[in-house]
Amino acid sequence: MMDIHFEQIVEEVLRRYEARMRRRQVLLILKDGTNWRVLEAMMALLQAEGVTFRILNLLTREGGALAKPMFLGIPVIPGGILRFAAYEEFLEEDDAILVSELRFLEMLELKELRPKDTAGGILFTALFLGKPAYALCGDFLRGKNPPLMKKMKETLDLLHTWGLRVLNPPKAGAGEPSKTVPVKTAVPLGGYLTKAQIMNWEGEQVLPKNLRLTPEAEDYLRQKGVKILRDST
Repeated sequence: MMDIHFEQIVEEVLRRYEARMRRRQVLLILKDGTNWRVLEAMMALLQAEGVTFRILNLLTREGGALAKPMFLGIPVIPGGILRFAAYEEFLEEDDAILVSELRFLEMLELKELRPKDTAGGILFTALFLGKPAYALCGDFLRGKNPPLMKKMKETLDLLHTWGLRVLNPPKAGAGEPSKTVPVKTAVPLGGYLTKAQIMNWEGEQVLPKNLRLTPEAEDYLRQKGVKILRDST
């Protein structure tokens, strides 16, 4: 399983659309249970690259979150509007979508092609139309059951082939006793990884030969006893 970092998602959005579009807009679907700190960091990186947002508000218990400074000046669309609009028509002006929190049960519904709510329907439609789709998922960080975590990762792998990118996927060996499973880390070729990006690394990591670590990141991994292997391919 590959770690997908903020910078990668920014690069992927820009790479896939910059050649044919000057204006890039992401539909941000806000849902309860969102990790607001992570979402804010994600939005800041995209906005720094000229990406704009519009918000589909599906919040119920956490409706007050819209008052956060991070959403200032961003147009907000009430979720109820989609009762009267086709999903394909609604997504026409968006270049990509970002779901602020996608639960594992919702991923299973998507896998079975049976989305049961507005977020699932829009996500399926975006993938069907070939639009990049991204999501945050806190379930992978909380799971403790090894067999269930394995099934979750299998589901995520399938959705990945459909075009869904989950920002915080399960760590290598999540829910398993062993923590030394080698994992290839997907990063921009020729780029740098900082300490903040490798804080949760354990065991072994297989890195592309042209990936570099900042000195601070190298020192941190050395002190933590993480073994770095180089991919010669």
